[in-house]
Amino acid sequence: MENRINGIRFASLLRQETNLNKMDPGLNKLSAALDALVLRQKITASNIANIDTEGYNKRRVEFEKHLKEAKLNGDTTVVKPSIETTDEKVDLDTELIEMAETQMKVQFVTRMIRSQLELTKMGITGNPNTRL
Repeated sequence: MENRINGIRFASLLRQETNLNKMDPGLNKLSAALDALVLRQKITASNIANIDTEGYNKRRVEFEKHLKEAKLNGDTTVVKPSIETTDEKVDLDTELIEMAETQMKVQFVTRMIRSQLELTKMGITGNPNTRL
């Protein structure tokens, strides 16, 4: 099933092993970031859906922390997100803010992916208006 919400379609295309990925590893990193953000949206939605569930504690996606650690260690591999369960109860206002922030980040990463692909297309064809 192909998901078309704010560039998720791009992420599934970029994950495929292609010569483009080998030429531009930045696209792999952007794709991984987009995957992490989509996962964060799903976890936030799950938190909201379980707000009244007895014994349910908030879950969150850790990605930025892993990214910083990898950068400090000089690791150039693609960073994977993790899901952590906290001791906190779900707060609707906090979750809605998290959802809005994540949506803005998704839009930003999607624009970056589009820009990268446009630059690649221009490099191949010499014309940014050419359809591939």
